[in-house]
Amino acid sequence: MGIVGAPDHKDLDGLNNRVDNLRQADDHQQGAHRGRFANNTSGHKGVSWLKTAGKWQAYITVARKRRHLGLFEDKIEAAKAYDRAAFEAWGEFAVLNFPAERCWPGESNPQGR
Repeated sequence: MGIVGAPDHKDLDGLNNRVDNLRQADDHQQGAHRGRFANNTSGHKGVSWLKTAGKWQAYITVARKRRHLGLFEDKIEAAKAYDRAAFEAWGEFAVLNFPAERCWPGESNPQGR
């Protein structure tokens, strides 16, 4: 049995159509599994500079609703806040800023890092 509908590419490379790189995903999972936009200036997904506060803000959009995750002095901490929320929302379909560091309190890191 093959994949029904548009396949999701695990490595985000739409030209890599090896069977081990493809998986079935619904529209929400497809939307979650996208990299940074081309106009991203922070260098991290889900992070932007809030000029009025003079801090980095972290945010995530789930089911078409944008959720504020907090204000941070350091953009790395803002990016990690996004990673935690993204993994909570989408699990394996989340595109994280720091995938090798995905080990938060109460869970084990499957990569062993």
